[in-house]
Amino acid sequence: MENYTTQVPGDKSYQSTSINVRLNTEDIMGLIKWAKFRGIMDIIFGILTSLGFITAIIGIPQIIAGVKLLNSVSALRQYIYNGQEQNVITYFEENRKFFLFSGITVIIKLIFTVISLILYISFFAIFMANYTQMPEFEQFFEQFGNTGVTYHVLSRLGLS
Repeated sequence: MENYTTQVPGDKSYQSTSINVRLNTEDIMGLIKWAKFRGIMDIIFGILTSLGFITAIIGIPQIIAGVKLLNSVSALRQYIYNGQEQNVITYFEENRKFFLFSGITVIIKLIFTVISLILYISFFAIFMANYTQMPEFEQFFEQFGNTGVTYHVLSRLGLS
């Protein structure tokens, strides 16, 4: 493995690494098939997710990630057929972009999940606050007496 600095037209100088590795073509073809499947599924699910106005925030990066993965797969396949080093470089560049957009999608999904949980807990708390004011709720717990868990729950809710 050799490290060297190279100049690419239009790019700034960057540090690069030369790696000489022998890989089984059958393993690479297996990677290509599964990566192609994943790219297509990302595009399909991204399109379905983008059907909603708000959910398009998740779907669009997922579509872009799928396209980048398919570009990556195409570059790797081209390298196998013609052996041009530029195709390997393109493979890694497109693969990096795939992970970038996949990461953006995951972060957005996490944000939506946290917001959804907060809303769910808020609505549940509002529902319980209104529901516990109903006489049927109090009668249900009164049949057990003011002991044990029911008394503790009612006292926590400020109903005892």
